Amino acid sequence: SVGKTSALVAIGSGMAAYNEGELFHFSLENTLNQMIRKYASNLLSQPYLKADEIRMGMESMRNSMSGNLHIECYAPGTVTTNFVQNRIERSMEDKKKKKVQGILLDYCSLFKSMLQRDARHEQLANIIVECKALATYFDCPVWTGAQPQRSPSKAVSEFKSGNGPVNVGCSFEAPVLTMEDAGECWAYAQVTDHMVTINQNMEEKQSKVPSVRLFNAKSREPRQDAPVNKTLECKFDYATCTIF
Repeated sequence: SVGKTSALVAIGSGMAAYNEGELFHFSLENTLNQMIRKYASNLLSQPYLKADEIRMGMESMRNSMSGNLHIECYAPGTVTTNFVQNRIERSMEDKKKKKVQGILLDYCSLFKSMLQRDARHEQLANIIVECKALATYFDCPVWTGAQPQRSPSKAVSEFKSGNGPVNVGCSFEAPVLTMEDAGECWAYAQVTDHMVTINQNMEEKQSKVPSVRLFNAKSREPRQDAPVNKTLECKFDYATCTIF
């Protein structure tokens, strides 16, 4: 709950605003209404839109986009990357000369692996490789989010207390994600071209003006002669944990 979906929506909003073509966002965590509200809030620069305000602002939202936005929502663990590929191909059948400008998968840890017999960490590594294959197949950026692998010293069950072994009045000590943690996250670091980490400690999370740490953990140069479209042009608002 540190902002993975919000970051993906902000990246998607940037792509839809600047680039022509078809943008696809597959969410396995939120409902369609929730996703529409998130995109409307970003594209209209109004963080707290109500349902009736979203309906009134739909035309303004469409006018703020150079491309077309497709949002599909499914239950966690029910969708594979192969399903995503088939859905996009079907959507593109009647769009002659149109191009897929980007794919957002919210998020890879909730996707179903096509290698069900493997251990879960091997499935997750395979899903990341499948995301890379999607990017190559459609010749577009694919963005996704993931929970980090926690080392034993940063287990979420850890508590900080000066009261000995009895957990009375203990306060949870939120771990902070480091580059070492990111590098140990299965195939994430090895396969991705760009990786951004987002984290908070408990003090930052509970602050009246919440802040979040955003690190560019990895940035690979594009292959020679590869077409490079503008993915996003943004600044990060630490007060609202939103990328503009």
